Amino acid sequence: MDSPSIESRVNDLLVEIYRSLLHYVSEAAYPWSDSHGTDLKQTVEQAAARQEEDVHAIVDFLSARIPRVDFGVYPPEYTSLHFVAFSYLMDQLIASQKAVVEEIEAELPNLESDAEAHALIQQVLDHQREYLKSLESAGAATA
Repeated sequence: MDSPSIESRVNDLLVEIYRSLLHYVSEAAYPWSDSHGTDLKQTVEQAAARQEEDVHAIVDFLSARIPRVDFGVYPPEYTSLHFVAFSYLMDQLIASQKAVVEEIEAELPNLESDAEAHALIQQVLDHQREYLKSLESAGAATA
């Protein structure tokens, strides 16, 4: 049995990031916040915008190597999170972002044979860890 190609592994990570709850919230969920939740909302929006930059970097990498990039689909359970308060979403956002970080950490050693892929995903991992820290800080401030 052949192991997945570097491009396949990187594409799987793209789907993990691009279809994360953080990305979904930025595109479709329209979370609500009162005047006290403005900082929380800004933190989530900034993390999502920066995560989008990582998505673009991965897509650029993959587009140069494979004919078709798979963007995946959002999990159906996200559709129940429309028009809820940011304070309600925080624990779920943090858990989702932790899962993204853990998935990248687990996959990174499998990319060592390709210096370009490894460097890109290491940089993405560093960014994803930053986004997780900012979400955790924002969540702790509202608790």
